[in-house]
Amino acid sequence: MMEKYIIGLILIAVAVIIFGVPQEGIDVQEDGTVTCTPPYILHDGSCCLDQNANGLCDGAETQDTEPEGYILKAEDLMLDLERFNWTLHQTVSCTNCVKNPNLYNCNSFRQPLYYSCNIPEGQNKLSCTATVSGPLYSDTISKNCERDNVAVNNFPVHPMQQNTVSLCCKLSFWNTITGKQVESNEICKTGVIQPACEL
Repeated sequence: MMEKYIIGLILIAVAVIIFGVPQEGIDVQEDGTVTCTPPYILHDGSCCLDQNANGLCDGAETQDTEPEGYILKAEDLMLDLERFNWTLHQTVSCTNCVKNPNLYNCNSFRQPLYYSCNIPEGQNKLSCTATVSGPLYSDTISKNCERDNVAVNNFPVHPMQQNTVSLCCKLSFWNTITGKQVESNEICKTGVIQPACEL
């Protein structure tokens, strides 16, 4: 009795080895044509599961699209305008320009702009754009925000105007898995730098 049981198991194992296990969702015709029944789709001569019916194998889709889900929050960016200070020279220049605009060079000055950011795990920087605008002068510079506090030493501000400052950042990187450029949402902070003297 035991011998028949063992022989039966051996015959089943041999049949599986020779004929293979039928794959779910696949139908092989007599001429060798492979067809797949939904939710399976044909991929590289075989069938794979496509439950969301988007034409991609679910296993490969999960692996390829996983890194693209970065969402930045408003609190991930800090603009510190309280650390901004006009120098004595810039204050005096502003006063002189107000009194005698034809005798003095009343251009913009380059000043430090302080900001910091929280960066998602696995990334090392945000791409940022800082803009200053006002009735006399406007300008834009680009700068990366890394994990530590950032000071942009060449940020242009004009001493004789109220300078509206806008800082906008987003995560941008090349995804080597999908072969695509990936960008997060953009977050912005704004503030005002007052003139260097009384106008």
